[in-house]
Amino acid sequence: MQTEKYDRELVDTIVKWKPKLVEQVKTIENGCGFPTVIYRSPSRLIKECEDAYDCGCVIAALTLVLTIPDVCSRLDGTEYRIWSARYLQLKRPKGSKEKERAPEKTQKEVAKGFKCIESEGIFTAADLYQLRCSIVHAGSSVIGKEETKDKDKNKDRAKFSPYRTIGVGLTGNPESLLISYGHDGIGIDEMTNCSYSCVVNLEGLIRRMAKGVEKFILEDPTRDNEYSFKKAESIEDKERPVTIRKGIVDYRTISN
Repeated sequence: MQTEKYDRELVDTIVKWKPKLVEQVKTIENGCGFPTVIYRSPSRLIKECEDAYDCGCVIAALTLVLTIPDVCSRLDGTEYRIWSARYLQLKRPKGSKEKERAPEKTQKEVAKGFKCIESEGIFTAADLYQLRCSIVHAGSSVIGKEETKDKDKNKDRAKFSPYRTIGVGLTGNPESLLISYGHDGIGIDEMTNCSYSCVVNLEGLIRRMAKGVEKFILEDPTRDNEYSFKKAESIEDKERPVTIRKGIVDYRTISN
């Protein structure tokens, strides 16, 4: 007999959801009867991430905080890991970590792997990127090839992280980024099913992201905006530029 592995009460609740009539953000525009545009700027994203955490929506907070470097790196024309290294003060590891990811190791190789991890940074910009890929694409802490495949099928970015799992925990302390790191395996001298892993502190990640976003905006205040193309190709005429709408339009009125 198969056991039900889901929360029936929770499932019943989510399908009965109805939007709460909450007061919208008050602006001059909606006060005069016009809709408000909510821009997905870096400052707005980190604020909503903090709000989600404070409301107990930690999955939403985690998912959002991991995508902020995507937004910011698009705004300044860099790349996720480059932006994270610069603004989150995370190191960028050198070379592949395929040896550390190997499923079979000796105790000597495990010790050598730890030395390499500690010298290059226990949690790097590459590790953050792998966590982002796994959480966004699979809702999982498992760092695998399926979740981190580059558009070029010959590239597997997971190999740049030594960890096979990157867990997330809550401590209530926003000052610490990492909770723990270690290694698992079966055996003594010759080990199988080996894997390095670490656990990231969500509050610490949110705090560090907030500081990174602050530095990013202070360098150039025009960055605190939503990314958009100035021109784009239309479906009907690829040579004709079209306008791209920005933001989420709030059509609710204060009277609602």
